Amino acid sequence: MTNSIKKIFAILLVVATMALMIPFGASATRNASTDVTFKLSDSSVVGKFRFDIYKIAGVNTTTGAVTPATGIPTEVANAIKAEGTDANTQTLISKCKTNLSSLGSPVKQWDATTDTITYSSESGNGQLSAGIYYIHPVAKSTATKANDSIVVLPNYNGREWVAVGEVDLASKVSTKDIVLDKTITKVDNTDVNAKYATAGVGSTVEFKLEANVPGSADAMLKKYAIVDKMDAGLTFDKDSVKVYYTAGTLSENTLVSADKYTVDVPFATSDNNTYTFAVNFKADTADGYVKNIYDATKKMVVVFNATVNKNATVGKTSNDNQVCLDYANDDAKAVEQGPTVQVFAFNIQVVKTNSNGTANLSGAEFELYKADKLTKIATATSDGNGLVKFTNANANTQIQLANGTYYVKETVAPEGYVLPTGDAAWTEIVIDPTISKKANAGANEAKYELTALANSTDNDLAVVTRNIKNIKLTVPETGGMGTAIFTICGASLIALAGVMFVILKKKKANK
Repeated sequence: MTNSIKKIFAILLVVATMALMIPFGASATRNASTDVTFKLSDSSVVGKFRFDIYKIAGVNTTTGAVTPATGIPTEVANAIKAEGTDANTQTLISKCKTNLSSLGSPVKQWDATTDTITYSSESGNGQLSAGIYYIHPVAKSTATKANDSIVVLPNYNGREWVAVGEVDLASKVSTKDIVLDKTITKVDNTDVNAKYATAGVGSTVEFKLEANVPGSADAMLKKYAIVDKMDAGLTFDKDSVKVYYTAGTLSENTLVSADKYTVDVPFATSDNNTYTFAVNFKADTADGYVKNIYDATKKMVVVFNATVNKNATVGKTSNDNQVCLDYANDDAKAVEQGPTVQVFAFNIQVVKTNSNGTANLSGAEFELYKADKLTKIATATSDGNGLVKFTNANANTQIQLANGTYYVKETVAPEGYVLPTGDAAWTEIVIDPTISKKANAGANEAKYELTALANSTDNDLAVVTRNIKNIKLTVPETGGMGTAIFTICGASLIALAGVMFVILKKKKANK
């Protein structure tokens, strides 16, 4: 809304209050023309919108009285009467949008197939009477955005009523596509560059957000925030945030200085939803506009890390992360949703059995290693059912793992069983999921789902299970054949020693 329109609201309020005491002077300016020409100075806007024009209040140019239109919703009427500050003007637009279906029919509809239209008694399009008008653009193209606006006819300049002349509705419109993208670029410093990945607890996942900037140097924004929301299984690393303004290359030369924005944790968007954080660009303290971000060849790129934590879900339920853009200008604000990326995780467990496959061996101890057989992840002991679950430290949840190869090493055998040694002590376990694209996912919804997992034992495809057998240790039984054998052998050795002693003694005597 222009400064002159803001002033009109304030003046109209005062004039309406004092109308009986301070009437306008009798002059021709009481009946100033309400002729108006709406134009589209940006040719790219032509034909892309229909503008619905609603009269929400009448204005008496003699007394200055403002009268809300008949049947107008109460909250719209109250907003009309409010003083014309930025906040109250935005409130009026917001109330009109919210109550659009209750505003009645538009008094005019401009199809905008040409770049101008004039409403006057001579134009053939009819004339708009004195009043306050709410103009609601209806996009014909889903790739364009339009801002609702308020126009007052005629205009009051502080001394007299004057014709408005031209109103450029193109200045209220942005035909620039809102471009939002998000990818997972790395997991534990390994390149991924995808819309989904698998990761384990403690893994560092790098994300990249990309957004263009609606508006222009002539129609600047008062708010511009790139916003991100992640599930509880991901822990945001605020110190990892880097912001680039670039046509392509991410480098030190394209970094945005950290004094140009804040990283707000958490962040409430204009539609009153709470997100994990936002890179919120600072507005100039002098005029309230965000400066120097309107180069059409460039985009904002936010790179940051999150760590998979012990709250991460496993299997079919992915750990999701979504971007959105929260922006506003003089007349309107918007929250544009962007794509969702997904992180999947899995569990491993072991069942300790005897050589017959009976799963009832407790007390076996195992260590879980990464594929290198050097990086130990956890230790666990089989329970009364032979089940071995590797859990997070100080938590009852099983350790979340990415896809790939792992090894478990048996370090203590159950009582009465042989402890494997060498290569036999190691068991390879492979997490091999099948992740497929969903058939009917919405534009910004999670697009992938887990459809299969090798050696999984549950419907959620969350756990890979392997059975590990032990060989029973064979030892002589007390009081049985084993003892008799030892006794016989011992007696034979004693007898043999006695015979040898006698033979040797006789040989010595014969000498």
